[in-house]
Amino acid sequence: MNITLVYQKLPLNVKTLVRENEDGAYTILINPSFNCKQQKEAVLHDLTHIARNDFTREEHANLIEQMVHSAANISSDTYMEFHCR
Repeated sequence: MNITLVYQKLPLNVKTLVRENEDGAYTILINPSFNCKQQKEAVLHDLTHIARNDFTREEHANLIEQMVHSAANISSDTYMEFHCR
């Protein structure tokens, strides 16, 4: 699976935004206004949603968020080379 990370100015209350591309790959837009730790946590959160295939679920978004926060998410200790802007 391909995931592209792109830094893009987003509204101040939005850390990241995920888009599924036509080819099945994903693009995660990252707001450079947040610090590196916040960016990494937001990207890990989005990767958890992608891994769980949450974008095709029929459950309410609030329930999906509860499940992601209570499940074993991709840990911030997971090796990931991530360079912040």
